[in-house]
Amino acid sequence: MTTGRPRDPHRDKAILTAARELIAERGYAGLSIEGVAARAGTGKTTIYRRWREKRELVLAAMDDYVGHNDAATEDTGSLRGDLLAYGRRLATLFNGFDGRFFLGLMQGYTADPSFAEAVVRNSASGIHLPPAVIQRAVERGELSGPVDHQLFEEIVPALVIMRLMRGQSLDGKFVDHVIDDIVLPAFEKAGSA
Repeated sequence: MTTGRPRDPHRDKAILTAARELIAERGYAGLSIEGVAARAGTGKTTIYRRWREKRELVLAAMDDYVGHNDAATEDTGSLRGDLLAYGRRLATLFNGFDGRFFLGLMQGYTADPSFAEAVVRNSASGIHLPPAVIQRAVERGELSGPVDHQLFEEIVPALVIMRLMRGQSLDGKFVDHVIDDIVLPAFEKAGSA
């Protein structure tokens, strides 16, 4: 037999939304359970009944986020076209709320060393290049052999993060430069190795 009221999924959603908004506004370090409770219009005890600590709440807020992080990408008919389409999609995402949310999460990497590992483990990140992009390029003969699609993740996030930290826009010119001058040459070299 259970006592008390059943959990209200609308309240959970309000709490998780408030947490994401505050992370985007204030960063991980600036997020407090008190601030989330005030933003969500609920009590701290309601939050602590669901999540024992700030870290758990942040990971739950991240897991619940369905923003624009699906990794699908269109087949444009060329590796360059696919990478440009994917890069532009990422630029659009990170120029908005997703970018502010991501930077706020990054603050937690230094505040809580195990947090970065948990974020990566629990992330349905939109920065992962779908392996199908590489597969199609190999099938079309654009790459002489398979390339680890994670090479994209070694290059692009660092450039995107630096640009965001400087307050610079992720515009089409930037995407073209990253794909044409950095990613494609790296893929071509890795594919011929």
